[in-house]
Amino acid sequence: MILIFSLWQSWGSLIHPSLSGLDFMMIIAWLETFLTIVIDLIRLHSDRHNQIVKGLPLFRWIMRRHEESRFNTSTYYILSSAILVSGCRLGWWESKVIIMALVVLGFADPAASWIRYRIHLAKRGAKATRLAGLFVFLAVGSLMVWLADLAMAGHADFSRLFCAVAAAALSEAYGSEIVVLVRPLTKKFQEAVKHPATWWMTRLYFAEDNLVIPLMFALTATLVGF
Repeated sequence: MILIFSLWQSWGSLIHPSLSGLDFMMIIAWLETFLTIVIDLIRLHSDRHNQIVKGLPLFRWIMRRHEESRFNTSTYYILSSAILVSGCRLGWWESKVIIMALVVLGFADPAASWIRYRIHLAKRGAKATRLAGLFVFLAVGSLMVWLADLAMAGHADFSRLFCAVAAAALSEAYGSEIVVLVRPLTKKFQEAVKHPATWWMTRLYFAEDNLVIPLMFALTATLVGF
């Protein structure tokens, strides 16, 4: 995704003189988001279509068992990327924030998951497992954004970058608990509306790492004045 973002910034003018690279990327990102959401809705609506999609080469490689009855994690990733590019186009944050947000997701999140898995195998307590994952996320995420800043010849205030990484780490560690807390409200809303469309809302998992981590990083970086 970072490579695509870096290369496609100059593609807009090749299509139309008035089309900037960010305009082009935003169009492509939202088209991809629309297509992946439609594919997920179709397969969730029909078991037969779900099996067909699972048999396709791309989806067969990326779809895990627990994603058969929910939106694919790649859909959340593409959605977050589209929002990041759109925020950059609207002037909410700089383009380097997108790269840093994706770097944090790509390195810190897997590292935190791996250490939690190892500690779980060692049969440590849930609190120790979560804290270890949080610490590793902070360490790896801070290192990666620092390296990314150096690679882009930046001189960012590291304390502000650390705040953005910390916000992403907290959302990754405690996002699921927040979803559990607000679930009674979403159920009440669903019962009150009584419309089939509300069922689709229950399939969305708003604490999904691929969606929350990049957006939390970008929003916090903006709030702290990065």
